[in-house]
Amino acid sequence: MEVGICHAFAACSREILHWQNKQANVNEESISDWLLFKLNDLNSCIKSIQFTRFEEARFTGADYELWVIDDRHGHRFRIQAKRLRKDYDHYSSIGYSNSHNMQIEKLISDAQRVNAIPLYAFYNNENFPSRCPLVSQEGMYVASAEEIFDNVIKPAKSFTSTEKLISLSIPFKCLFCCDLQHEVDFDTFLKRYFKMIDSEKGKIDIRKLPAYVTELLTFSNEIPSWYYKEFERDFIEFTRLIIVDNRNKPV
Repeated sequence: MEVGICHAFAACSREILHWQNKQANVNEESISDWLLFKLNDLNSCIKSIQFTRFEEARFTGADYELWVIDDRHGHRFRIQAKRLRKDYDHYSSIGYSNSHNMQIEKLISDAQRVNAIPLYAFYNNENFPSRCPLVSQEGMYVASAEEIFDNVIKPAKSFTSTEKLISLSIPFKCLFCCDLQHEVDFDTFLKRYFKMIDSEKGKIDIRKLPAYVTELLTFSNEIPSWYYKEFERDFIEFTRLIIVDNRNKPV
């Protein structure tokens, strides 16, 4: 049975929490793959697709790209997922790098180039306070990558706990369920919780959405094979795409 967009994200967060409690070694790749399938399964207005990597060990900044679309605009996010573990020092995961640069720097620079908001998604099963005072014990949180950089990478290297990362985050479902959005628009919501200076960041006119987004929105069932061939080059910097279609309906 199909559920609302808010309920779809809330249900997935609960299941991710349960999954991590039951299987301590589950990794972010498995969770991210399942999330794409389940969101679309729960609500047909949530479109998702996954491309295979061009290179097995390709160094990318983002695991997936998220679009939240309304009648006038699309909000674009580039997201890197990390699995948080109890009592771990997460500094090396956040500061992961190859011979050229840090993953977090690539995430931020790639997002700036395409006008996207860079975020971290944290898969978590511990109960620490986040920036949302009303919701706790969620399986998935999101935080500004720029804030994570400023608070984790810029200072002298130190122990980076799950508690610290969650304190900079909000539950992922809050993007679609927060009561605050009944009082302010989505831009103000993003600016407030992600400490954004530019409220136009990541905001794209509905008439200027990339073709790989507009085409995916037209499919109601199985995605045709030509789509993968046509837009393969658009998925070099990420391999998963989620589109939340809020046109003609409230979030």
